[in-house]
Amino acid sequence: SIKEQFDTSTPMGKAMVYIASVFAQLERETIAERVRDNMLELAKTGRWLGGQPPIGFKSEKIFYFDAEMKERSMHKLSPVSQELKFVKWLYNKYIELGSIYQVRKYLLQNNIKTRNNKDFSSRVIASILRNPAYVVANNKVMEYLQSKDIVIAGSPDNVHGMLIYNKKNKKGIQRDRTEWIAAVAKHKGIIEPGDWLKVQHELDKNNSKAIPALGKSNTALLTGIIRCKECGSPMRITYG
Repeated sequence: SIKEQFDTSTPMGKAMVYIASVFAQLERETIAERVRDNMLELAKTGRWLGGQPPIGFKSEKIFYFDAEMKERSMHKLSPVSQELKFVKWLYNKYIELGSIYQVRKYLLQNNIKTRNNKDFSSRVIASILRNPAYVVANNKVMEYLQSKDIVIAGSPDNVHGMLIYNKKNKKGIQRDRTEWIAAVAKHKGIIEPGDWLKVQHELDKNNSKAIPALGKSNTALLTGIIRCKECGSPMRITYG
């Protein structure tokens, strides 16, 4: 439209700009629709599309033949047994304690670290507990995800876990839940549907009565400098 040099001071020039903008919007929405359709088709395959695998899994490349007998490759999640044992323990511990804060406190007190040898944050714990990758998918799990406005692809088989697609854009910013796609994956689930749903409902209940945070930073002036006299562990800031 810039190259066309429409004269917007005339009725015809204004009309041409409006027409051009309508077609530009149509093109944009058509592209978005195609991307969404492609994402749905990818989701139906249950493949892992890349990124950091969730705790308990690693990305594995597998080969297969398509309908035209051409060899193709794809990635799927393969279990890491030791980490999956920890995930099962974490779900049971949350059911026992009923609070992410209490679970994190237990992890810190017992010096239980992440795979990168760091302390578990509340965000990481919540991410594990919310992740449908661990659940044995059934109809009730599907109904719960649909109640959160997440689009469902595929049918549950009471064996495999689920993956969430289209969760973030290219810049890593989380999309609206209505754009998320949940699909039955290639890997097997490890958490029983009843236990997973029990954890989700408890998390929902705790979120609904949560008090607005007084602060978000874990860094203070003496963070990493002041240490416990008895054990030498670095002191951390807590709001409350």
